Amino acid sequence: MRSLTDASDRNLTAVGLADFEHADLEMATDRKKTFINAVTASAPQGTRMPPVVETDPEGLVAALAIVLSSGKYLHIYYVSTPVC
Repeated sequence: MRSLTDASDRNLTAVGLADFEHADLEMATDRKKTFINAVTASAPQGTRMPPVVETDPEGLVAALAIVLSSGKYLHIYYVSTPVC
């Protein structure tokens, strides 16, 4: 995750779905609001914190390292010659 929208009101519920969190997002989050929302919704798993990366390149390297090392998400696709 990279950033929050203004509508989120600094609430980071669902961050638990992310593989990585950008440091800017970490600083912009109101943990108390997020905690209260998670308890109210009976959904604490949505607020589990992923590892924080300092920069976009660091996040890309980390994500690619995971995808490429497991091979689970690697598939071969055959694409025809472009028409245009």
